[in-house]
Amino acid sequence: MIRKTVSMLALFLMLGAANGFAQLELDLGDFDPDMIDPAQVDISDMEFYFHGPIEFFVTGVEHQGITYSAVLKYDGAHTVTVEEPPMLGIEDQLPAAIDLSSVSVSLTETGARLDNVLVDGHRFAGILAPTAVPTDLVVHSAWLEELNVLPSAARLAEMRDELHAQIGALQDEVAAQEDTIASQEQEIAQLEDTVAQQEDDLAARGRRIQRLESRIARLEDREVEIEDFHVDMIDPALADMSDAKLYFYEPDELLVTGVRYGGMTYSAVLEYVGGYTFNVREPRVLGIEDQLPASIDLTQVSMDVVEDGVRLDDVLVDGHSFSGILAPTGVGTEIALDAAWLQERDVLPTAVQLAEMRQELENEIAALERDLADRERTIADQQDEIARLEERAREVVVEEPAWQTAPEELTRVRLEGFDDGRPALGTWDTRRGRVSQTDAAQRFAKYEFSVRQAADEMLYTLEGEADGSGRRGYGLHFLASDVRNSERWGYGSSYLVWVTRDAAVYKTDDAYVHLYKSTHDGHMELLAGRKVPIDIERPHELQVYTDRDNQAITVSMEGRHLFTVDDADFLTTGSMAALRTLGSATFHTLQVTQ
Repeated sequence: MIRKTVSMLALFLMLGAANGFAQLELDLGDFDPDMIDPAQVDISDMEFYFHGPIEFFVTGVEHQGITYSAVLKYDGAHTVTVEEPPMLGIEDQLPAAIDLSSVSVSLTETGARLDNVLVDGHRFAGILAPTAVPTDLVVHSAWLEELNVLPSAARLAEMRDELHAQIGALQDEVAAQEDTIASQEQEIAQLEDTVAQQEDDLAARGRRIQRLESRIARLEDREVEIEDFHVDMIDPALADMSDAKLYFYEPDELLVTGVRYGGMTYSAVLEYVGGYTFNVREPRVLGIEDQLPASIDLTQVSMDVVEDGVRLDDVLVDGHSFSGILAPTGVGTEIALDAAWLQERDVLPTAVQLAEMRQELENEIAALERDLADRERTIADQQDEIARLEERAREVVVEEPAWQTAPEELTRVRLEGFDDGRPALGTWDTRRGRVSQTDAAQRFAKYEFSVRQAADEMLYTLEGEADGSGRRGYGLHFLASDVRNSERWGYGSSYLVWVTRDAAVYKTDDAYVHLYKSTHDGHMELLAGRKVPIDIERPHELQVYTDRDNQAITVSMEGRHLFTVDDADFLTTGSMAALRTLGSATFHTLQVTQ
C-alpha cells in the first residue's frame, strides 16, 4: 500500500463528492482546496467500480494532462484513505453498480443469507459468513447464485404497447386497402350496370331510328307533279321562299304566308278550281295561321257509310289522326262534319319531324357514345388502380417475411453437427449424433465451435431439451468474438438465445425464450424475451435469423415467430459459437447456414 499525497486525496475527494459521494460526511481537516486547480481537472472519462465492501476503484481522472487511478477506502467514520490500486486493467472484473434497495436478509446455520442483491443489473443471492477477523464477512461461493431478471414492468408495458401499435397500424393499413378495393369494386359494378342500361337504350333507339328511316324512305318516294306552269312574269332572283309556309284554309284552298318578292312580304289564298288551275285571292283575315292546319294527309283514310252520313277514319291533320262523320247539308254540294263524332288519336310524325327527331337522336347517341368512352376510360383507370392496390395488398398481407423464407434461401452450410466442437466447461458426452452436458450442478457449461460468421444474412438452427427437473436452461452463443475466459457468465462479444425454466422466479413451469447480448466475459444484458407454453424436457427446434443490413435478429420456435430485436450496435461478424447449458441438457441438431 502506497499512501498518496494530500493534494491527491483532495482531488479524489472533490471528484468523488461531485459524482455520487455528496451524502458522505468527509473530515478534511486543514486541507486547502486551493492546491487543486479545477480548470486542470478532466473527469469526462472517469468511472467508478466496487473494489470491496467499503472500497471504490476510481479510474480515468485527468489532472494537468496526467491520468490517475486510485482506490478510495472508507474507514467507517469520517476518513477516506487514497491508495494505489494493487493491479490495473481489472475494471472489467469489477462491478460498476450494486443495488441493495431490495435486499432481504435471513439467518442460516452458516451465516446471513442475502437475496435480491443487484450487481450490474443482475440479481444474486448468497450467504455472508464471519471470518477469523470479527469485523470481516466472506461470501460463501458454494451458495452464490445468479437469478435471471425479467424486464421491469414499465419496460414490459412499453414493449407491449409498441407491439400493439405496430399490429394496429398494419391492421388499419390492410383494412383501409380492403375498404378502398371494395369501394372501387362497387363503383365498377355500378358503372357496368349503367353501361349495360345505356347499351340497352342505344339498342332500343337504334331500332326506333331504323323504323323511322324506313318510313322516311317511303315518304320520300312520293312524287309531286306540276304541269304547264309558266313563271315568265316572275323574276326568280327577286323571290325569297325561305320563310314561306302553307296552311289549309278550306277543303280546296291553301293559305300561303311569308313569301318575299322585291323586298315585300306577301300572303295569299290559293283556290283550286280543278285541273291545273289555281285562283289567287286576298285572305279574308290575316294573322290566323296558328288556327289553321299546316298539313292534311288523306292517304290512310278509310270510309264507311253510316246512318248519318259517311264515317271517315285516319284523317291526319298536323300529325294527329281524326275520325268523324260527314253529313249532307241543305245545299246539295256541301257536307258538314259532325262534331259529336270527332276523335283524335296519336299518329306517326311527319317527315320533317322524323328528320328532326332523327337528328336529335343522332346527337344524343353521339353524346352517349362520348360519355360511354369517357366512362370506359374511367373504368380502365380504376381497374389499373385496383390492380395496383391488389398488388400492394398482396405485398402487405401475402408476402412472407425474410425469417420465414430463410431456410429455403440460406442453403450454404457453415457448420452442421457437433464433431467440430470441443468442451470449454462442463461434462460433455458426444454419441449417436447428439451431444449432452451431464453435470447437473454446472451453471455456465459451454461447448465451443470455431466457425466464421460474416454474411449479410445468417440462420442458426438447433434442437435441444433440458434433462431433469428444477431450474434448467440451454441455448447458443452466436456471432461471438474476443472470448478470453469461457468459464465466466458472459462469452466475449456475442449474442445468446436462451431457453429456460425457473418456477421459483417466474411462478410457472412454462419456459421462456430470451435473447441476451454479451459485451465481455463477465457481462450480459437482456434484449428481449417471451413466454412459451412448452415442456422444456422435450425436444424443440429453435431458429435465429440475423439480418445485418437491417441490424435485426428474429427468433422463432417450431416455425412460430417469437420476437424481432433491432440492435443499433449490431454485431456484424463472429468467429466463434458455443452451446450453453444450465444444468443437464441434450442437443439433437445444430446447423449454421448463410
